[in-house]
Amino acid sequence: MRIKSLTILTLFFCFAPIIGNAQSAQLELGLRAGYSASGIRFTPERETIPLLTPLIDVGLIAKHYSLKNVGFQGELNFTQQGFVEKLNESTNNVRINSYVNIPLFFQLRTTRKDFFAHLNVGFYASVMTCSQEGEENLNDLNLSSYKINVLRDNIFEYGLIGGIGTGYNFEWGAIQLGIRYTYGFGDLYKYSFSGNPERSPAWRLNASIGVLFNIPNKEKADSTPNNNIETP
Repeated sequence: MRIKSLTILTLFFCFAPIIGNAQSAQLELGLRAGYSASGIRFTPERETIPLLTPLIDVGLIAKHYSLKNVGFQGELNFTQQGFVEKLNESTNNVRINSYVNIPLFFQLRTTRKDFFAHLNVGFYASVMTCSQEGEENLNDLNLSSYKINVLRDNIFEYGLIGGIGTGYNFEWGAIQLGIRYTYGFGDLYKYSFSGNPERSPAWRLNASIGVLFNIPNKEKADSTPNNNIETP
């Protein structure tokens, strides 16, 4: 646990120097939507397959650059993920969880004219808002509300996140595409509850598209010399 905490704190403090130079900073705000494959890493191991059902994954983006090739991106998302556990040859148990998700990325970027590519490394935290569970028989899926028990279920999730992306800059903003992988540290089920697995952290592979809009930098504009002012 100490190593995990130190890793996240180290990534957090990497963001601090990037925010400092306000006059050269560029802020972009936008929207994103994506598609995910997800699952759970059970210990002891269970027979599971990735959950590939199209689910909700939408959110808001804030991107900040105070240096040309170094910045960060933060998001506020509503996203769904879960797992599929095989019960027998024809029946699966499916659970789908809904989260409010906040990822923060340290971002390294390279540009060529108006095209750009970036590398994302960061961490995330999520809180579960609701959950559904049911059986899938021969592609017939019947879900019902899953009653969350705070003694059995962990509604908080956190972990590391990384990925790559590319996009194109316009005068008004940018369009970007990205792929990311989340590696959870928190367990879905509390190990101390009788009958629960020892470990049950989540994983998720996500592809997304985002549209961002430039926010004018007032300090940068105010610091720009006005060459039209006549000198006496």
